[in-house]
Amino acid sequence: MKSIFLLGITTTLLFAFAGCSKDSDDDGTPVYPNVVRISNSGFSPSTVEIQRTSTVTWVNDDNAVHRVTADAAEFESPDIVTGKIYTIRFDVMDTVAYHCKYHPAEKGVVIVNAVR
Repeated sequence: MKSIFLLGITTTLLFAFAGCSKDSDDDGTPVYPNVVRISNSGFSPSTVEIQRTSTVTWVNDDNAVHRVTADAAEFESPDIVTGKIYTIRFDVMDTVAYHCKYHPAEKGVVIVNAVR
């Protein structure tokens, strides 16, 4: 009986704390780690530093279509329309410079470090 009671408390606490995790903003927008926002003024932040095997997500907050393209051709996103995202995982330690294919003045850098 005691073990069933403890299981019930554990299960109740598990469900109670499950609601505390943050999968989305208050408006329901998903929350991603290492986010770069795209606007008419470029990428923000323009430099992101991550650990190897981490992801970076670009969110298009602009009215124009953007395409994130690595300068040395390591990757290229599809067209990212308003309100959409592009996420990529970086598995190799490197410094990756990138730009918007349609707006070449918009530039950024992803610095990929060793996993700590």
